[in-house]
Amino acid sequence: MIASGNFRPKAEEIAKRCGMNKSVVVRYFGGAAELHAIIAQEYPDKVLVALGIEPLAGDAFVKQLEIVRAVMTGWRDARP
Repeated sequence: MIASGNFRPKAEEIAKRCGMNKSVVVRYFGGAAELHAIIAQEYPDKVLVALGIEPLAGDAFVKQLEIVRAVMTGWRDARP
């Protein structure tokens, strides 16, 4: 879903894609928002590639993590 540009699919979409009931997604992950946060944390490089951004190294990658977090969760760090 992420590779096709659907960065924040609904729990129903995730369940349908996996061939399971929405309640399973909600029970296991707590809902789509929690799943999005897990994806941002565990697979930031794949999210960057889906965005067309080449993952960098070091401090530059840390900055890229803020982009991933914002895209996947809607959260933006308040720092300037």
